[in-house]
Amino acid sequence: DRRGDLWVGIGTAGLWRMGANGEVVHYTSRERLPTNWINSLLEDREGHLWVGAREVGLFRLVGEPGFGRVVARIYTPKDGVGAAPVPRDQRVRAMVQARDGRLWIATNIGLAEQVSTPGAEPARFQTYTTANGLSELDLLAATEDRDGNLWVGTASAGVMRIARNGFTTYDAADGLL
Repeated sequence: DRRGDLWVGIGTAGLWRMGANGEVVHYTSRERLPTNWINSLLEDREGHLWVGAREVGLFRLVGEPGFGRVVARIYTPKDGVGAAPVPRDQRVRAMVQARDGRLWIATNIGLAEQVSTPGAEPARFQTYTTANGLSELDLLAATEDRDGNLWVGTASAGVMRIARNGFTTYDAADGLL
């Protein structure tokens, strides 16, 4: 992160932070971490650390995590992340902050876009599904290219490019295996 700390989410072992000074801190439910299955991490431009997890979905850590309260906010379908009720196996798999500052969250139940002003608290999201044009709900990866297009990888339906004019899907018909 911007302080020089290394953050690692290790499957069922929780969240670890190695400080620039070499200090190692392990966060688990003892520090009110809502889950111990971490899938993805992202530090946004404002320095907030976002954590994508299994079952809980998306949460943001406090500004200076130590021992005690670590989680600043958990984002749920009420905030536009995922579907209600939250499926037990909901997973946030990838996160990317676009050049306009918005966060995009790839999950196994769709794609969530930050619709609130970046940095606003609380953040608001909108989740897109196959009803909105996604080729598949089960998303594995997300990144932005140099032209500002968002690319999303799916589990079995190829790759989607999301540009200002909507979704473009590339699949087996385009030469992807």
